[in-house]
Amino acid sequence: MKNRIYYGQYSLQYWIELMLSKNIICPPYQRRFVWKASDVQNFIENIKNDDLFIPPITIGVVKTRDINNGNNSQICNYIIDGQQRLTSLLLTYFRVIPRPIKEFTDNSIIEEENVESKDVITKWQFSQLLDLSPDINKIHAKAMISGKYKEFEIEGIDEDFFSKHFMGFSYIVPDSDNEEEQTKYFSQLFNTLNAQGTPLTPRESRYALYFMNPK
Repeated sequence: MKNRIYYGQYSLQYWIELMLSKNIICPPYQRRFVWKASDVQNFIENIKNDDLFIPPITIGVVKTRDINNGNNSQICNYIIDGQQRLTSLLLTYFRVIPRPIKEFTDNSIIEEENVESKDVITKWQFSQLLDLSPDINKIHAKAMISGKYKEFEIEGIDEDFFSKHFMGFSYIVPDSDNEEEQTKYFSQLFNTLNAQGTPLTPRESRYALYFMNPK
């Protein structure tokens, strides 16, 4: 299947707006959010300090049947690669992070000292945060009241940070109007990007260090 692929970059603020408006969503097969607070902080600090290259977010467009509107179709922009990065961005914006719990669907919160031995979060994606309130100004308060989130604030992050920093994207438009073909293609692409990569051996990993400093 031939595809059209577009490249560019958006400000962090615009990425947040895309998530808030549900213009981009996680497809059903996307895994849960798995980054820890330290991972989120490192990611944000890297953007803030321009320390590392941030891989572009991969978005795929899929036409799906609109079950609420007869046989008409609707466009869904699926996050194919970059869910952890985008979720981290949203959590930083709202200054919250999910608490570690045995199952996100129940209220039994794990004691902090046992976090390392348990799944940090189960079956949680950023859509659950957005579902707390249609008013974005109330999401932080709603999150804290729910008991399922805790305060998460990174020093030096303000509105200018979101408007003056950028993340790239690759936007894939399949050359097919068939929903089944589109979904199959993107699920295979997701699997290729996230599951089929062959890890570097320790020796192969060291080659990069040798290149930077032959001594």
